Amino acid sequence: MPELDLSSDQIDEATSWAKMSLLDTTFRPSAPVNRDELFSGRHDQRVSIFEAIRSPGQHAVIFGERGVGKTSLATTCAAVTMTDGRIPLIVTCDGGDNFHGIWQKFVDECVIYLADHPNHAEDLEVAMERAAEVLRDDSIGPAQVRLALHHILTVAEVVVVIDEFNEINDPDTSALVSNMIKMLSDKVEPVTFVIVGVSENVDQLIRNRQSIGRNLAQIRMPRMAPDELETIARKGFEVLGIGADHDVYKLIRTIPRGLPQYAHIIAQEGARQALMRRSLGITVDDTLNGLRVGLEKVDHTLSAAYEEATYSARASRFKEVLLACALTEPDEFGYFTPANVRLPYSQVTGEVMDIPNFNPQLAIFAQERGEILVRTGSEKRWRYRFSEPLMEPYVLLKGLDDGKITPDQILGHAVEPIVAERLFDLPPTAPQP
Repeated sequence: MPELDLSSDQIDEATSWAKMSLLDTTFRPSAPVNRDELFSGRHDQRVSIFEAIRSPGQHAVIFGERGVGKTSLATTCAAVTMTDGRIPLIVTCDGGDNFHGIWQKFVDECVIYLADHPNHAEDLEVAMERAAEVLRDDSIGPAQVRLALHHILTVAEVVVVIDEFNEINDPDTSALVSNMIKMLSDKVEPVTFVIVGVSENVDQLIRNRQSIGRNLAQIRMPRMAPDELETIARKGFEVLGIGADHDVYKLIRTIPRGLPQYAHIIAQEGARQALMRRSLGITVDDTLNGLRVGLEKVDHTLSAAYEEATYSARASRFKEVLLACALTEPDEFGYFTPANVRLPYSQVTGEVMDIPNFNPQLAIFAQERGEILVRTGSEKRWRYRFSEPLMEPYVLLKGLDDGKITPDQILGHAVEPIVAERLFDLPPTAPQP
């Protein structure tokens, strides 16, 4: 989409309000994306899911950090399979669920599907009613699930997404799901399960995973690349018929720290600010003003945790140290070392800083103050990461809002993670023993 001339793009009030009415469906910071035309990136992961869906006896598990877009990936891929005649049904788990509870929710989703698709085949409704009768038994196991699904599968193939699987506390459910997947794979039933959950590896989600290893595509969701974050904004702006200054895209590539929710927030609120002044061009000022509004819309548990971690009645640098942590370049699992913090902390304070200047605060963040950081390793070999991944870009937004880091500092570093050696000529840090 070509960049707009931001000096001559004024629109009338009616056009402005019409476009603003589309904002909440175009960008979805608080809900998964469920429209394929608005989904961005994740090419390799999408290919893996479609391969599993279209391969007999195959299923998939999507795992990774919270907030990286696992649910959006699963729901959009499931919806796309409708073009092949498959029926996507999405079950969202919670802490009170067990194996039986999953299938009661499945029955509810069947009812919703029929209501949402009034032109469905008559035999599909009959098949789903028969499945519901089988699943009403309080003591259902994998065999009963197979029988219930078989009624539906005589009419159409099915994709069942079991989302938030990590939320289930019942210890037997994971093993039962494994047994169910193995049974359905062995019988080559035309159904695909897509298990979605927050975890660092598949074994944390599914017990007895080894017994179904050959039947399970393991799809790890990393954080999004800067190009993918920018595409989220560009796709949405194209739908709205608006454009943005080049520096706006730099902010969208950098601030979210790879988490799509924040790309949606920044793009949505920046666009809203531009439309409120009846403009089709989003400027950096629009984006920064929108960020302040967006902070108020972020989950309040984040703001409460941030205040608990950084408040002090006396002068302290808790906010600056936490901001430096958010500015580090972590490894693929989100971990960083104290040495990684040294340069960003120097950038934030404007002084040359070394590890002893902030190491005590890191330890406090991991052991006190709500344990906003997780620590692993041993003395002089500690590694840290944010206990809640969504906190990382939130801290960065707070740093901008509080004036502890400026937009010019971010924009001056193109699209890469911010590193202070470009601002300070610092001596090298000796490697930790």
